[in-house]
Amino acid sequence: MVGRGGVVLVTDDAGASWRPQNSGTIKDLLAVCVRPDACTGWAAGDHGTIIATRDGGATWLAQPTPTRDVLWGLDFADARIGWAVGLGGTILHTRDGGDTWVLQDGGTSDDLFGVYAADSRTCWVVGDRGTVLSTRDGGRTWQRRTTDTTQNLNAVAFSADGETAVAVGRSDTVLTSRDGGATWRAGSTGTGMSLWAVQLTSARQAWVAGDEGTVLSTSDGGSTWDRHPYSPAKDSVVHW
Repeated sequence: MVGRGGVVLVTDDAGASWRPQNSGTIKDLLAVCVRPDACTGWAAGDHGTIIATRDGGATWLAQPTPTRDVLWGLDFADARIGWAVGLGGTILHTRDGGDTWVLQDGGTSDDLFGVYAADSRTCWVVGDRGTVLSTRDGGRTWQRRTTDTTQNLNAVAFSADGETAVAVGRSDTVLTSRDGGATWRAGSTGTGMSLWAVQLTSARQAWVAGDEGTVLSTSDGGSTWDRHPYSPAKDSVVHW
């Protein structure tokens, strides 16, 4: 987990306990991505900050980026190919594990908050005013997808087969796609809360986190949502 003031926390006992790591930065960190090897990871945040580790967080090193804009989202398709997104339509791309980052043109100046790297060529991005962007050529070109919402979207995730997708955002906004992102249908969880993070465990099962400790899950593709009561400390900030 990452958060304000360069905070990085790690668990190796399934969350029973957490310990801090030295991130080497005091910048707010707003996104984190760790590879399945549990050794390789990156975090991104304020002022174009991206830090990386290749030893499970024993050491974190800053990576140079061509922007000072806030980076809100970060995801990697593998150990080398990744994207970071942020303020004013910023899209950064790397092909070497973050040793070098280059700007890509997504064709928008909307703030971008969430990113999902499906594979080395396919990536999805969401942001302000219902923005959904995708690329299937590694980011050389980006296509804007039509959605029936103007609410800000904060996160997006796909099922393993790439067919089912869920994006979540402000004012209890939930967008669902059943055709690989070609079309999106707007819905809600019924909580009225702004939603900030989403993970799919299957085509029909998803978890969502939001304001005021909101934790929700669905097992029927979003037709109904179950609440899981949780009471965090006020104003706590955590990013998955």
